[in-house]
Amino acid sequence: MDRINSNAVYEIAKANCLLAKRIEELEKELEHYRWIPVEEQIPVDDTDVIVFKSGGIIDIAYWNGYAWRSFDSNYTLNVLAWMPLPDPFNPQN
Repeated sequence: MDRINSNAVYEIAKANCLLAKRIEELEKELEHYRWIPVEEQIPVDDTDVIVFKSGGIIDIAYWNGYAWRSFDSNYTLNVLAWMPLPDPFNPQN
């Protein structure tokens, strides 16, 4: 009986370590999809991102080094936060 219990404890501990590692990986992945306040960080210049503007407007824009620009070439003012675009669609996934 002791042998069964010690094996069970070992397997449970091993599974617990694997789960903890996976949770850590998922938390890092979630970090990629959070709104980042512009006071905290600006994206790399000329990188397309999703922006959240005042008034609750969501758009796609980029930071050109001194101002936000949207795809219609108008300057985008009052950007409060941004997040990276998701990965492109892949039909194999």
